[in-house]
Amino acid sequence: MTGVTMGVVLLTAAPAQAESREQADTLWAIGTAWSGDQQEILYQEIHFTNNAELDLTTRVEYRRPDGELFAEKHIDYSDSLIFDAGFDPYVRLNWDDLVGWLVDPIHIGYHRDTRRLMSFDGISNFRDDAGNTRNVLIKFEYF
Repeated sequence: MTGVTMGVVLLTAAPAQAESREQADTLWAIGTAWSGDQQEILYQEIHFTNNAELDLTTRVEYRRPDGELFAEKHIDYSDSLIFDAGFDPYVRLNWDDLVGWLVDPIHIGYHRDTRRLMSFDGISNFRDDAGNTRNVLIKFEYF
């Protein structure tokens, strides 16, 4: 329960900073990335959309636990093959064809009714200070 409380405290600071950067975007979801043992919050993914009705992330801010921005990306869905933050919309759009196809070492959890990504457990595209890949557990909260 301590980890959940920490996550909520951290969530209150980052969205306020993120929302002030681009008023045209709407806060859509926050993913909190935990260390493999779930003892440490590594970073947060703050997902924005410029059209909430489409239910697609168009911009992601990556923030350290203290709220410092360390990476940002804009997502263009005009390409036919999208990985990383575009992976979730691809899965939702192709749900029936993909269920049961996914294999180790990535585990993802989707809400049965909304088909929204709820968790990602696997290799992150961010590296630790030594340059090694890290396994993370990312839990998503939608707004």
